[in-house]
Amino acid sequence: MGVIALARTSSRSAVIDCCGRYEFSVGVLTPVIQPVDILLPEIYASAVRKILCLSALLPGLCVGQSFTGKVVGVSDGDTVMVLTSERRPMKVRMHGVDAPESAQPFGQASKRFLSNPAYGKRVVVHVKDKDRYGRSVAILKVAGRDVNLASVRAGMSWWYRRYAPLASDLQAAEEEARVAKRGIWSEPSPTPPWDWRNAARRSSSSRQSVSPAHSRSSQGQVVSEAVFVTATGTEYHRDGCRYLRRSRIRLTHKDARVSFDPCSVCRP
Repeated sequence: MGVIALARTSSRSAVIDCCGRYEFSVGVLTPVIQPVDILLPEIYASAVRKILCLSALLPGLCVGQSFTGKVVGVSDGDTVMVLTSERRPMKVRMHGVDAPESAQPFGQASKRFLSNPAYGKRVVVHVKDKDRYGRSVAILKVAGRDVNLASVRAGMSWWYRRYAPLASDLQAAEEEARVAKRGIWSEPSPTPPWDWRNAARRSSSSRQSVSPAHSRSSQGQVVSEAVFVTATGTEYHRDGCRYLRRSRIRLTHKDARVSFDPCSVCRP
């Protein structure tokens, strides 16, 4: 018999198992008409109360919840680190938008556009979803301003229609930026970041041979040098650097120096 609880009354003891409630006295076990379907709602109610208490202690873990905090870090044009009122750091991905990757045109500009109004400021986080990395996906508002919408309207990010197909405000903002040729739309044919990431993954997984990083003249002198960046990084690296394990995008050393910093590990 699987016992759930044992309780003692004034004159006899009671055992609750998975089939119902029983009482015993002087070695005799007598069933009492109080089946388990009466007891289970109490068990469920207790579990729900514990879950609600947990969600109150850990803001941002529940979809539909809102909380306030301070932006203490900006990873890129659509991801920030928020310090909650409980002094708990939480990485937040902006809902419905996808900013250019760091290696793409306007990648750094998009990050600066987000940093200017948000970094160091109080922000209201409206949690809409959770992504596969466990991050809260949310709408950010600073002083009442919708930061997600502002980024799309300024041409600093795409409307991420795959994950917010019904966001008509983001759709209208993107069309406005496209017509006005703002930001990413000033490029003749901008590549959406999701296509960029897919291309980087295919390149990494194919494991095809890469041409040598250095090409030499007939006299053996180095005439050009290739370096590599990752799909989401802000530094360029030598071939073989440990930071190139997941993805690698080949650039000339000259082009890389324009938008990226040299890696402090491999020192390209």
